[in-house]
Amino acid sequence: MIKARNRIDKNIELENCNIIKILMMISVIIYHSTIFWSSTTWFNQAPVFQSNVLAYISEWLGGIHVYTFTFISGYLFYYLKYECGKYDNFKVSIKKRARRLLRPYIITSIIWCIPFFVLYFNGNIKEVFKRFFLAMAPSQLWFLIMLFGVFSFFLFISDWFNSISFNRNILFLSLIFILYLIIKMFKLPNIFQIVSINRHIVFFGMGFIFRKYNMKLLYKINYMIWPILNILLLLINNNINNKIFSNIITLGINITGILIVFIGVNKYIRVKKSKIYIFLKNNNFIMYLFHQQFIYITISFFNGNIGSYYLAIINFVVSSIGSAIIAIIISKNKKISIAFGLK
Repeated sequence: MIKARNRIDKNIELENCNIIKILMMISVIIYHSTIFWSSTTWFNQAPVFQSNVLAYISEWLGGIHVYTFTFISGYLFYYLKYECGKYDNFKVSIKKRARRLLRPYIITSIIWCIPFFVLYFNGNIKEVFKRFFLAMAPSQLWFLIMLFGVFSFFLFISDWFNSISFNRNILFLSLIFILYLIIKMFKLPNIFQIVSINRHIVFFGMGFIFRKYNMKLLYKINYMIWPILNILLLLINNNINNKIFSNIITLGINITGILIVFIGVNKYIRVKKSKIYIFLKNNNFIMYLFHQQFIYITISFFNGNIGSYYLAIINFVVSSIGSAIIAIIISKNKKISIAFGLK
C-alpha cells in the first residue's frame, strides 16, 4: 500500500504548477503555429513549402500539452478539495466552474471564433451549429467544454475515488480508458466533447493520484528515460496500422510526456518572479482563448511568400503578442475580466 505523500515542499510544488501552466500555454501556441505542416484539415489551405521538422514538432507537442494541463488540473483539484476544504458544495462548485469555463466559451465563440470560422472556412449556419453550439469542433475552445465535463464528473465521484485504494484507482482509470476505446470503435459523435471528456478523465485522475500519494519512486528513475521512451513510442506509433493498439501506444506517449514536464520542472526548473512571469501567470488563460485566429491571419498573408520556418516563427510571435494585447485590454475592465472567467 502506498502511503500518503509528505507535503514538506507543497508550496514549491504548487508554484511549479503555475510554471507548468505557462509552459503548456506556450507549447499550445507553438503547436498551433506548426500544426499547419502536419495536418491537411487544420486550415483552409495547404502549406506551399513543406517542412517535416515542423510537422514532427507539432506531433510531439500534440501528445503532451493538453494532457499535462489536464493532469495539473487533477493535481490541483485534490489539493483544493482535500487539503484546503474547497468544493464542499456540489451545486455551488459547478456554478463557479461554469462561470469560469462555459461563460468564456460562449462569449469567445460569438465575438471571436465563429466570425473567423465563417470568414476562413466559409462556415454556414449548420456547420456553426455543429461545431460551436453542439461543441463538436469549436476550434481551441473545445478544451473549456472538456475540462468542465471532466471537473463535473470528478466532483461527483471524488469522495468515492478518494476512499478507495491506489490499485482500485488505477483499475477504475483503466476501465475508463477501455470505455474510451469502445466509444472510438463505434465512432460516436463528439457532441459536447463527450468523447474527449471520457479520454481526459484518465489524466485528471492521474493528477489526483499523484498529489495524494507518494510518487518519489518516479523521481529516482533516471530522468532521460522519459524523453527517450516518449520518442521511441512516437516512432513505434507512426508504424502501427491497428487503431486500438495505436490508441494504447498513444496513451503511453501522453503519460511519458506528462512525466517529462512535471518531473522536469520540479527537479530542474526554478523561475524568478519577473514581470513577464507574473504577466503570463495572470493572463495565460486569455491568451489561450484568442491566440489561434491570429495564426489564420498570418498564414493567409505569408504562406508561399516566405520560408516555412519564418512563417512558423511569425505565427508564434504574432499570435503571442496579439493575444497578450487582448489580455491586457480585458484586464483593464473588471466586468469584462469577470465575464471571461478571471477573478
